[in-house]
Amino acid sequence: MLLPAVFRSLCRYAWLSVLALALMLPQCTIRGADAVDISEDLKSGDEAISRGIYTEAVRHYSSAIEKNNQTALPFVKRAAAYQQQRNVHAAMRDLDTAVALEPNSNSAYLQRAKLHNNLCQYEGAIKDYEHV
Repeated sequence: MLLPAVFRSLCRYAWLSVLALALMLPQCTIRGADAVDISEDLKSGDEAISRGIYTEAVRHYSSAIEKNNQTALPFVKRAAAYQQQRNVHAAMRDLDTAVALEPNSNSAYLQRAKLHNNLCQYEGAIKDYEHV
């Protein structure tokens, strides 16, 4: 079947695109009566990723999630850090959460599709690519 071969060739360097995606995602500040500013945690996590210190990045993104677990962005970013650590199960769990929180999040679907592809789960990859 040609389709799996195409996906494999597209994702030869998928981890680089996941890392780039995590660094390009916008910063997030939650507004409202119970506003919690998670932008410092996200910024610190981004800096740790750019330095290649993925355990520290996970810690910062986890801190952002503890402060506000109702937005997809820190889950998507933490999933990218998990992927760099080759912790694919934790990454998939975070991406599933991100999609559930924000069903219109193209970045969550795109990152999850790439992860599905890397795991040779082509049907899941196709399904997520169709959302983008």
